[in-house]
Amino acid sequence: MWKTVLEVSEIQLENRDLFQNLLGEHTEFENQIQIDIHRTLPQHVYFQEQGGMGQTSLFNSLKAYSVYDKQVGYCQGMGFVMAMLLLNMTEEDAFFTMIQLLRKHEISGLYEPGFPGLVDCFSLHEQLFHSCVPRLAAHFVRN
Repeated sequence: MWKTVLEVSEIQLENRDLFQNLLGEHTEFENQIQIDIHRTLPQHVYFQEQGGMGQTSLFNSLKAYSVYDKQVGYCQGMGFVMAMLLLNMTEEDAFFTMIQLLRKHEISGLYEPGFPGLVDCFSLHEQLFHSCVPRLAAHFVRN
C-alpha cells in the first residue's frame, strides 16, 4: 500500500540503478548510522542480530538516503521510519518510499539540521493548546 500511495514505482523506473550506485558512495554519516542501528527496534527479531539481515538492510537504506539527500543527510529518528518500511518491503523499496514520503508530504524538515519542521510542529501545538484548552495552558505556563 505504501508504495502505491506514494507512487514509488514511477520514481524507481526513472532511477533504476540509483540505490546501488549510492551504496557504493561514502557518506560522513556511516559511523553514526552504524552506532544507531542497534538502537532501532532492538526487541524486534528482525533487527536483533548484529550484522544480521535486518541491521544490514537498515544500514544500507539509511546510508543510501544520506548520500542521496545532502540537505537532510541522516538523523537518528529516521531509523524508526525506515525500520517500519523494511518490515514490509525490500531495502531498495524502503529507500525510494522514504524519498517519496519526505518529498511528497514535505516532512524533511523533521530531520534537517536544526529541525525546522519539528520547531513548526511545536509552535502549532502550542497555539492549538492555548486556543483549545486555555485554562490548562495557563496553568502550565504558571508552573
